[in-house]
Amino acid sequence: MLKGRPLLKNTLITAAVALLMRGLGLAFQSYITSVIGAEGVGLFSLAQSAFSLALTFATSGIRYAVTRLVAEQITLEPSQVRRTMRKAFTCSIVCGLTAASALYFGAELIAEKWIHDERVISALTLMAFSLPFISMSAVIGGYFIATRSVKPNAVIQIFEQLIMFAAVFYLLPRTKGSIEFACTAIVLASVISNAAGFGLSFLLFERSKRRAKYSAPIGKRSEGRLLAIAAPIALSAYFRTALNTLQHMLVPAGLKRSGLNAASALSAHGIIHGMVFPVLLFPSVFMSAAADLLIPELTSAQVAGKTQKVRNIVNRILKLAFVFSFACAAAMFAFGDIIGGTLYGSEQAGTYIRMLAPLVLVMYMDMITDGLLKGLGQQLYSMYVNIADSTVSVLLVWLTLPIWGIKAYLFMIISTELFNFALSLRKLRQMVRQQ
Repeated sequence: MLKGRPLLKNTLITAAVALLMRGLGLAFQSYITSVIGAEGVGLFSLAQSAFSLALTFATSGIRYAVTRLVAEQITLEPSQVRRTMRKAFTCSIVCGLTAASALYFGAELIAEKWIHDERVISALTLMAFSLPFISMSAVIGGYFIATRSVKPNAVIQIFEQLIMFAAVFYLLPRTKGSIEFACTAIVLASVISNAAGFGLSFLLFERSKRRAKYSAPIGKRSEGRLLAIAAPIALSAYFRTALNTLQHMLVPAGLKRSGLNAASALSAHGIIHGMVFPVLLFPSVFMSAAADLLIPELTSAQVAGKTQKVRNIVNRILKLAFVFSFACAAAMFAFGDIIGGTLYGSEQAGTYIRMLAPLVLVMYMDMITDGLLKGLGQQLYSMYVNIADSTVSVLLVWLTLPIWGIKAYLFMIISTELFNFALSLRKLRQMVRQQ
């Protein structure tokens, strides 16, 4: 049977903290929107999409690899945990510094050739300094999930976000209405918070490691297993983020070709990605928390040969996830206009929230299905699905956006989410039948 109480407790703690952060984040986004406007939000989201590509390389699937491998080793060979963590840190430092260098020295080229707006050069340059801190923090986060220690991750998140908010509230009013300076100020605040968050996470990790008293590593090395788990996740993330970045770059250009001017195209992009999606994904913290915490549960059951426990976990979680997702979708459809007006003072944002509300059911179920597949070691299959999803997205944006404008973009979002979820659910059913 599923260990309901510990898992439920850890899920609730993780979700409660994430929900608090999302709530503060929505208020924070509302504040930023009021200062820099929809055009500024759209410009910043384009810079963020370029940063996401570098971030993907910096983390390289290491968080999930540490979670799964450490969970296996705690069950079967605890002496390997120390070696795994050392190798994971080495990998994260190399990837983080490489990605940071590429972003730092390529900022001008990215701004001119990809984003076509030189106002983001300074923001992209500053973003590079966050990457090594985020990469190393991912290793520690994966370790805490594997050991079912959710409180340290919760403390780190709260601390990091409070630093971020304080820095933004101090810096943003001093930008004097300049979109360029505002984007740079937000990024600087993020760098400060990421550095502070890593410092705290490393202290908590060292304390946890001393308490665990893992024995010296003996026997076989873990480097091969670490790479075997991380590589498919990393390759999937590389391709998908690269394609998503290309997609984000094509959207404003496609909207302009459909008849919108540059400012209107950026505003439309900013409304959907900077206003609507934060609302749609707000309750998803419960799905994300459960998906993360299910990885060590499923891994431990699978390596121990407890096939009935695996089936019980999957069936119970899917049922609970469906009920929760349906309720969230219904609430957003019913109150989308009110939410958009209250948070952003935007009737258009409210319209899009209601229009995309049914998609919440699909997105949330896809999150939990993806987490279950990863817990069962199906990261390679997820790689193929994610690459296919992103490829279809880019093709639809490129072909249909100049013709049908924003309606084509909304259709692309809905159709690709359905495509991804259908393939993932089909694979999960096959895996459960084979257990």
